[in-house]
Amino acid sequence: MKWRAIILNCAGNDIVDLNTPEARGKSSDARFVKKVLTPDEQRAVRRSSCSDRLLWTFWAAKETAYKAVSKKYPDISSAPSRYDVVLDLAENMSSITNWTPGLVHTPKGPVPVRVMHHAEYVHCIGGYSRSGNLDSMEWGIGGIDLRSVSDDFMHSFSERESFIVRRLAASKIAEILRCRPEDIFITRQTHCKTQDPPKVYVQGRPADLDISLSHDGRFAAFAIADFYLLKNKGLK
Repeated sequence: MKWRAIILNCAGNDIVDLNTPEARGKSSDARFVKKVLTPDEQRAVRRSSCSDRLLWTFWAAKETAYKAVSKKYPDISSAPSRYDVVLDLAENMSSITNWTPGLVHTPKGPVPVRVMHHAEYVHCIGGYSRSGNLDSMEWGIGGIDLRSVSDDFMHSFSERESFIVRRLAASKIAEILRCRPEDIFITRQTHCKTQDPPKVYVQGRPADLDISLSHDGRFAAFAIADFYLLKNKGLK
């Protein structure tokens, strides 16, 4: 079988576990809020009855946009306060599984995003897609069970969490391509102080498939740009 390369665009995603000690009550940390939010976002958080959730909604949107745009512009600033989030929050903040659409204004232009509100987490997807919208973006969320990963060869929690999110994404890609999860390999190059975006290999060959990975607390998530093309092309 031959892997047919497909030119895709840039995906971003971020997930926040709302029940970690680091997330709970963080909206009352005035120094942190001032550091990461714009003045308008700060006012919105102060006025919100769901201040923690809104804070992490803004955060996830900023992270998502940065992950997407930094693939095109690696030297772009990662300072959260330089990413202005505009969300349609009219009815969705109190809803459990609704997607909230929005736009993040970055130093290199706007990035469309969608945020899922769940009782336990906030998950955001976004980026640039060939189709011009986010409907073509495939995404997935899974629980992190560190007991399912041996610590014989991965000693840190971060390594095992990273393995779990890669395994989650590989299983989804394999399902669509009708191949074995073992045929999918997701890795990223680590440099002195930075890491390249994750790369996908199918049966040992690099795939022009843009993927974003994230994990926090009990949850792992991924997003893939223009995944519908895989459904149409598959493995040849």
